[in-house]
Amino acid sequence: MKALNYIYYKLYKIHLKGSIKEVAEWAAVINVVILVFLNLFVIGYLYFLFRNRYKTIVSKYETESDRERKLGNLIVAIYIIVSFLLIFPVGFFKPGKM
Repeated sequence: MKALNYIYYKLYKIHLKGSIKEVAEWAAVINVVILVFLNLFVIGYLYFLFRNRYKTIVSKYETESDRERKLGNLIVAIYIIVSFLLIFPVGFFKPGKM
């Protein structure tokens, strides 16, 4: 987290000197999120697509039972829903009020 904090700090300072200094804290957050997303994209490519590892993963799970498939679908659906719902507490969070 120290590295992310430092990157945020540097981006924040850059935005304070630019034309969007009124929202420098948000601009820095957006920049950090984009950078993290790009890093995750590269990691995902290297993990799943490089050397066709995805084929091994697909073949491993194609033989799951009906019960395993339903349970897996439920777990993935819950993960997706929770991921999207977590944006609301972040949107309503007021620093210093908790």
